[in-house]
Amino acid sequence: HRAVSGVVNEMLLGNDPSHSGYARNIPHMTNVFREHMIQPIVGIDHLIGATSAMELSCMHPWRFTSFGLLNPLLGREAIA
Repeated sequence: HRAVSGVVNEMLLGNDPSHSGYARNIPHMTNVFREHMIQPIVGIDHLIGATSAMELSCMHPWRFTSFGLLNPLLGREAIA
């Protein structure tokens, strides 16, 4: 489900949802809002968000203190 943004950008998005874009956007968000975030930063994610958090932890291991991952999608197909 991509909400209004998905409807507006339907022709650009196609039918290939990816958690990788989400994992790349989170560092930008934490940079923009860092002064408003209470430290330490802990990520709590479910399903695709948890899979994105795993990818993010590999790309930027210093960004979060810890993660709580609920039902992450595992396997080669999940991280494709």
